[in-house]
Amino acid sequence: MIHDSFGTHAASTPDLFEILRDKFIQMYESDVLYDLYKSMPESVQKELEEPPRRGDLDLQAVKDSEFFFA
Repeated sequence: MIHDSFGTHAASTPDLFEILRDKFIQMYESDVLYDLYKSMPESVQKELEEPPRRGDLDLQAVKDSEFFFA
């Protein structure tokens, strides 16, 4: 998770935790490193190694993570 500041009323904390988990999953559903690599000009791609392919992490598991955001 990228470090940032979030704020909410204490009563809304469970909602914030759920929203953060859902947005994290949405952000990383695609292969972001490969997408970034493919968006670069071909001249730049030639100078870089192709990024490693995604692993098999089940992103849905973050919904059950007690310490995803603290």
